Amino acid sequence: AQAASSARRTALPPPGAPSNAAPGAMARLVVGIAAALGLSDALTVARMFDCPLCVAEEKCHMSCGNIRHQTPGSAYCMESCIGAHPDDSFDNTWFENADRAAAQRKQLDDNIKELGRELAEDVAAGK
Repeated sequence: AQAASSARRTALPPPGAPSNAAPGAMARLVVGIAAALGLSDALTVARMFDCPLCVAEEKCHMSCGNIRHQTPGSAYCMESCIGAHPDDSFDNTWFENADRAAAQRKQLDDNIKELGRELAEDVAAGK
């Protein structure tokens, strides 16, 4: 009975339950890691854990808003930023290339639809 009681006290809280950890414990942990690594601040540690592709895509979306005057979350920006990488430059040339790629995709889609229409006509005509 004592073992079961001890197990209940040390069990993890269910997901979403409030944490009993002291306020600021996570911040102290991050600062401690920074100090152990010899880094000057916790922000440097936080940046080490960023997803590089996510950061690149976010930079692309923000550039899209500034350069193309579109809402960063618009379909245009979402499509234009596909394939963004950390070393890319999100300038006017980037968006011109994205526009060309979108036009090529549209042309391919239109060609496929035309082929489908022609095939449907051939089937209807009994060819």
